[in-house]
Amino acid sequence: MNVKVVMDAKELKKFINAISVIVEETPIMFDQDGLRIETLDPIHVSMISAKIPKGCMQEYSNDGFNCFALDIRDLAKFCKNIKGGVATITATADNKPDNWATKYKSCFNFNETEKHLCGNEEFNFIGENGVKYQECTKCKKRYPLELFKCYDNIKLVLSVENGSRTEITVEGYDYKENYVKYPELKRTGFVTIDKRELQSAIKNFMGYGDYVKFNLKDSTLIMENDKNVRNIYCGDDVEVISYIDGNGVSSFYLNYLKDLVKGISSKYVKLELTDDAPISIKDAELDVEYILAPRVERN
Repeated sequence: MNVKVVMDAKELKKFINAISVIVEETPIMFDQDGLRIETLDPIHVSMISAKIPKGCMQEYSNDGFNCFALDIRDLAKFCKNIKGGVATITATADNKPDNWATKYKSCFNFNETEKHLCGNEEFNFIGENGVKYQECTKCKKRYPLELFKCYDNIKLVLSVENGSRTEITVEGYDYKENYVKYPELKRTGFVTIDKRELQSAIKNFMGYGDYVKFNLKDSTLIMENDKNVRNIYCGDDVEVISYIDGNGVSSFYLNYLKDLVKGISSKYVKLELTDDAPISIKDAELDVEYILAPRVERN
């Protein structure tokens, strides 16, 4: 593995800070398009999808798809002292033999004869036309194997030049979990709101309970709870709302909202929601998106 990224240090600082809001350890991926992080928080309530496209970098080189995990906390501490300059990331490792693996530990396919879940845990491993599979020894259902690169001596070095040069070296480790897949959700409501206004509203609601309901309808957003506390925003509120459209109703826990909005570095926050579904919280400038699961209403 051999990766190099050169970019504006302040932009990298924003990116690292956004990641560290919800996770301490995270996979980091380098592919043909740039740097990418997609991961869940430890209790799987929220997700972050963050990218630095190679077009936003001054220099980018990568010898293939490379993925490993690291502790983001040391990088976040280092980035707090960044005032400006140019940041350089280099990632190196010694390659180990390729590891072919699958998430399927037992066969869950319906057996066409017996009409029930097979459940067999014994497989044969075969190759066909350059593709590798594990095949159930009972019903012959095939599951494709994925190639996971494995490494030894993973090291990521972050250096910043701004008159002087400072750097930190962080050790990485093989990422053995299944990659997080971005959920496909059909959004029906869209709001772009001033970050400070949203933070103020969240702080206000935290004094009255643990959740807030977003109710978007007829170009009006109402944030409310069961204590009859309300904040009302519409398209005429141009000082705090730059865009509003569509509809959607969902409730969310305030502690998570507070942390995710804090991770946004831009002046405006983009909210995308629909009925009783996760909310998308996007940075208006960076390619950073948080996804937060809805609060389950109890009747």
